[in-house]
Amino acid sequence: MESTNNQNQTLDTSYHQHHDPILQRLENLRSSSNFIKEEIVVRDDLKVNVFVNHYKYNQQGQPIYDNNHSTKASDKYEKTLSDISSDEEEDKNDEENDDDEQDTQITNKYVVDLIAEFKDRAEDLVLHWGVGKKQVCEWIAADDKFLPPETKKWGDGKAVQTKFMVDSTTPDLRQIHMDFAWIQDIEPAIKSISYVLLEQKKNRWYNNGGKDYHIKFEIEPENHPHKHKNLPPGKIGDVVAEIIQCEVEYGSWTLMHRYGRCKDMLRDRIDQDNRDHVFTKQLTWQKSYNTKPKDLQGAQLSLTDEIVNQFVRTANKNRNQFLTSADLLRSMLSMIGKGAGNGQRVRDEILHIMHAHKISESAGHFYEQWHQKLHNNTTPDDIYICEALLAYLKTGGQMSEYWKVLTANGISKERLASYERKITTEPWYKPEAIGSFEEYLKILKQMHSSGDLEILSNEAKQHLGNDTKGMIDDVMRNYGDFDTLRQMERVSSLRYNLNQNHMTFNNQRKLKDIIFLDLALEGYLRQLTEKIIHIELPFDQYIREAAIILSNLVLSYQWEELSVCKEDWDKLVQPNCKSMNEDNARKLKSVVDRVKQSLGEVNDQYTALIQSKAETLGKEFNIDQYAYKIFAEELIRGTLFFSLSMILKKIDPHIRNCAHLGDWLIISQGRSHGSRGYVEKVKHLEEVMHHSYQKRTILLCEKISGEEEVPDNVQAIVLVDGTDYPDVLAHVSVRARNLKVMFSVCFDDNKIKELNNLVGKHIFMTSENHNVRFQEQNPNTPITRRASSSLILQTIIDNAKNVKAPNDFPKSFLQLNEFTSEHMGAKSNNIKVLRDSLDKWIELPQSGCIPFKMMEYTLGLHPEIQQEIDTLIDRLNGCKSVNKMNRILMRCKDLVTKLEFNATDSNHAYLKQELLAFGIPANDFNIAWKTIKMVWASKFNERAFLATKKIGVTLHSVYMAVLVQKVVPAEYAYVIHTSNPTNGEDSEIYVESCLGMGEALVSKMPGQAFSFTYNKGTQQSQVNAYPNKPIGIKANGYIFRSDSNSEDLPGFAGAGLFDSYPMMGTSEFRIKYNQEKLINDKQFRENFMSNVGRIGMIIENIYQESQDIEGAYFDGKYHVVQTRPQV
Repeated sequence: MESTNNQNQTLDTSYHQHHDPILQRLENLRSSSNFIKEEIVVRDDLKVNVFVNHYKYNQQGQPIYDNNHSTKASDKYEKTLSDISSDEEEDKNDEENDDDEQDTQITNKYVVDLIAEFKDRAEDLVLHWGVGKKQVCEWIAADDKFLPPETKKWGDGKAVQTKFMVDSTTPDLRQIHMDFAWIQDIEPAIKSISYVLLEQKKNRWYNNGGKDYHIKFEIEPENHPHKHKNLPPGKIGDVVAEIIQCEVEYGSWTLMHRYGRCKDMLRDRIDQDNRDHVFTKQLTWQKSYNTKPKDLQGAQLSLTDEIVNQFVRTANKNRNQFLTSADLLRSMLSMIGKGAGNGQRVRDEILHIMHAHKISESAGHFYEQWHQKLHNNTTPDDIYICEALLAYLKTGGQMSEYWKVLTANGISKERLASYERKITTEPWYKPEAIGSFEEYLKILKQMHSSGDLEILSNEAKQHLGNDTKGMIDDVMRNYGDFDTLRQMERVSSLRYNLNQNHMTFNNQRKLKDIIFLDLALEGYLRQLTEKIIHIELPFDQYIREAAIILSNLVLSYQWEELSVCKEDWDKLVQPNCKSMNEDNARKLKSVVDRVKQSLGEVNDQYTALIQSKAETLGKEFNIDQYAYKIFAEELIRGTLFFSLSMILKKIDPHIRNCAHLGDWLIISQGRSHGSRGYVEKVKHLEEVMHHSYQKRTILLCEKISGEEEVPDNVQAIVLVDGTDYPDVLAHVSVRARNLKVMFSVCFDDNKIKELNNLVGKHIFMTSENHNVRFQEQNPNTPITRRASSSLILQTIIDNAKNVKAPNDFPKSFLQLNEFTSEHMGAKSNNIKVLRDSLDKWIELPQSGCIPFKMMEYTLGLHPEIQQEIDTLIDRLNGCKSVNKMNRILMRCKDLVTKLEFNATDSNHAYLKQELLAFGIPANDFNIAWKTIKMVWASKFNERAFLATKKIGVTLHSVYMAVLVQKVVPAEYAYVIHTSNPTNGEDSEIYVESCLGMGEALVSKMPGQAFSFTYNKGTQQSQVNAYPNKPIGIKANGYIFRSDSNSEDLPGFAGAGLFDSYPMMGTSEFRIKYNQEKLINDKQFRENFMSNVGRIGMIIENIYQESQDIEGAYFDGKYHVVQTRPQV
C-alpha cells in the first residue's frame, strides 16, 4: 500500500499546480476528458458536471499509452527517453511488435472532477457518497487515501460526505476533485461511485427519485463486466451492452419494448455526442410477447414526443458540422411511425372487416392468421402486407402481384413465418373487401408510417393557414403530374414554407406534426428524383434538378456548407449554364466540384459515425454480414445526397467538355521518356508513403490529402477519385516534380476501369498535351533514359554533402539590414535583396530574424534536454519502425516546447528587447516565445525528417532560423512559380491563389485554388481553374516563419517541410464565392492576374533564375512575403 500512496502524491502534483479559474477548468474538462463526460440535471438551478479521466503509469510515474485506452491523442507521445528503448535487442522487438513497454508494475488512475452549477450562494452543497469495491453501485466508504479535502465519514460506515468547494471567481460554480489509483494485478479496482446530493442548511436531499446517482468505471478488459468486445468506454458502453442484451438474451422483446427502452436511453443516459449508438434499424419485430396495438401506440407516441423534445433543445447548433444531434434525431423520426390515430382501431377494424365480409375466424387461413398477428403484435410490416393484399385483389387475384409487393419491401415467406403469430398461407380472392382494406391501410399508416403524405398532410392542416393548406392541396392535386421537375418545385416550395413559418418550437404538438409532414415530403421528393433518374434530360434541366435537391438538403440538414453550396449554385451555376463558353464552364466546374467535396464529407461522416457501431451491433446480433457491412452506405442511398450525386455524374462530362479540360489533370509531368512499372492500388497514399517498393511501381490511389511523401521506387501516381485532389503546390505535388514522378488525376470512369483491370501488370505511361496514355508492356522492354529519379536523387545527395554548420550568431535578433547568409536561410536573405531591388509599387512586410544556432544556444541552457534530443536523433538514423520513428520525433518536439525563456541570459534578454521594439506587445511576449519554440520544433516534422534522410542529411545538420514578419491580412494570397511546373514551360508563369492566408494553399485543406498562367511574351493571362476551397484562413499581428539551412540545397524541394505560425493563431471562415470580386468582377480579375504575373517577371529578373514566390493582395496593394529558387 505504501507504493500507492507515494504514487498518488506524485501523480497529484500536476493537478494541484493548476490555478485556472473554475470556469476555464470546466471548459477544459469538457473538451479534454477522455473517459466520462456527463451532465446531471437535478433541478433547473442545480446541475452537476461529471468528468473522469483514466491514466496508466509505470513505476517511475511516467505515462503509459496503448490502443486499449482512451487517452487523448495529443498526449500520446509524452514519453521520456527511457520509454523509447535504447538497446539493440529491444529495437528488434520494437520493430516486430511496435511496443516499447516492458513488463513492469503498472498503476491505474481515475481522476474524477465534479463541478456543480448551483446558484444558492448562501447554501452549502455536500456530496454524500460511497464506492463500489466488489460490484457496481454498492455503497462502501472509500479508503482514507482516496478522500479529498473537506470530507467527513458518515455514521453507518457505508458513505462519506464531501463539501463542494466554492471558487471566489465564479461563486455559482463549485468543485470536488478525487483521485483513485491502484496497482494493476495487486490491488482491486474501484468499480463505481454512488452518490446523492445534500443542501446542508436546509437538510434537503436529492437521490434521483430513489435510484441514487452513479459513476460507473471501466475496468481492465479481461475483467470487464460486459462480455461483449469492442464496446465504447464509460456510460455509453453500458448502454450498448444493454441494447445487445435486450436483443440477444431477452426471452420477451417487442417493438413496444424497444420504443420504451429507446425513450429512456435518450432521455436519461445518452448525451448528444453518442446518439449515433441508437441510430439503427429494427431487427425481428417481436418474440414471446403479445402487445396490444394501443399499448404499442402509447410507447410510440412517448418515444416520438421525447425525440421531438430533444430536437427542440439541439436545433440550430454546430452549423459547421454535418450530422449534428438535431440531424440524427430528425433521421430517427423518419424510421419510426408517428403513432397517430387510435391504436385500438387496428385491433377492432380487422375484426369488423372479417364480420362484414363473412370471413371465418377459424384457424388456418390467411385472413385469420393476419388477424391474430394484428390483434397481438402489429408492426410496420402490416402496411406492406395490406398493400400486397390490395395488389392481389385489384389485379383479379394475381398472386404474383401479392409476392411482388412483399418482396419489394423485404418480406419473404420465411419472414412471414417467423412472426410470433405466423402467417403461412396465401390470401384468397375477396374483391368486395377492397374498399374496406383501403380504409384499413390508412389506419395502419396513421400508426406505423412516417411517410404517408396524404395522412400526414391532413393531420398537419389543423395547425396551418389557408395559404399553406392551398400549397398542400396543390401538391396532392398534381401527384401524377407528368412534369416531374415542376412537381418537385411544388414540394420544395411547400417544404420551404413549412420550415420558415411553421417550425415553431413553443408548440411541440404542432412541431411534431410539421416535422413528420416535412419528412414525408422529403421522401416523396426522393421518389420523384428516382422516377426520372434514368431519363436523359437537357443539360439545363439537370442543373435545375440539382438546384431543387440542394434546396431541400438545406431544409433537411443544419450544415452551413450546404447552404453556401446552394447559394453558389443559384448565383454562379444557374445564370451561366445556358451560355457555356469556356470561362463559364470553368466557373460551373468549381461549384460542381465543391458540391462533390461536400458529398464526400457526408459519406465520410456517415461512415465514421454510424458504420463502426452498425458492425459492432451486427456481429453481436449474429445477423448476416452483408446487412451490416453496407449499413451506412444504404443509409446514404436512401437520402437526397445519393440522388444529387447521380445528377452531378450526368452534369460533369458536359462541363468538362465545354471547359476543354479533358479526362486528366497532370500535376507532375514525370520523366520525358515516360514512366513504367507494376500497377498497384491503395486506398490512401498515406498508408504506403513509408513503404519502399521492391519493383518499380505505378500507384493507383483513391485518396491523397497533399501532405504525403512519395514512396521509394514509385514511378507514377494516379488519383482515381477526382472529387478532391491536391493543389499543384501541395507537398506531395512538389515532391513528385522534384523526383520526376508522374502525378495525375483521372476523371474518366472508363479509363479508371481500364487501369483497375491492369493491377498487377506492367504498364508504360506517358503524358502529353494534357492527356495521359497507358498500355501494358513487357517489363524487359528497353527504354531510352534521360534522367531517372535515382539519378536526380543522387545529384541532390552530392549537393547535400556540402552542407556546413553556420557561424555563431552576433546577436540573438537581427534587423533586416543585418541579414547575412551566414546567419539565416535564403527565405530571410531574399527579403533583404528584394528591399533593395523591388519596384516601389510592390510592398514588403516588416521583417526581422532570429538567427541560426539560437535554438542550439537555448538547448545549451537546458543540458538535460539537449542531451536527450541528441541521443534521440542518433536513434532515428537506425530506426526501422514507423511508429517508433514518430514517437521519437514527437518526443523531440515536446522537449523543444519545454525550453524556458531565461530573462537573466543576455541573449534571451536582447531577443525580448528587440521583439518588443519590433512591435510585439509586452503582454504577448510569452505567446511569442511559445510560437518561436513551435517553429523550432518543426525541425522534427515527420516529412522534414524523411526528406532530409533521403538525401543523406541528419537532423544534427539541420539548423533553424526564424523569420519574423508583420502579417499581411490577405484578401487573396498567391504563390507564383515563374516557370510553369505543370508543363515545364519557361515562357509561362504559373500562379495559384486563395482567399485569406496562403496556408490554405500549402496545407491539406480540401478544394482547389484559383489558378492561372501568365505568358511572359504576350503578358496575357489564362484562367485554368476557379477556386472552390470551402474554408479560408485569417490572421493578424505577427507571423514566425521557419527558415532552415536544408531548404536551400540546390535541386532540393524543401518548401513545406517545416512550419510557420501566426503568433496569435488563425481563424477560419466559410467562403461564399458568389460574393467574391475575383469571380464576379472581370476587370478586377484581369488586373489581379496581370499584376501578379508582372511581380513574377520582376523578381525572376532580379535573381536571373526561376523563383517560387509567396505574396498577398490587401486593400488594393500587392505584397511579397518571401521568395526562393524554384525547384
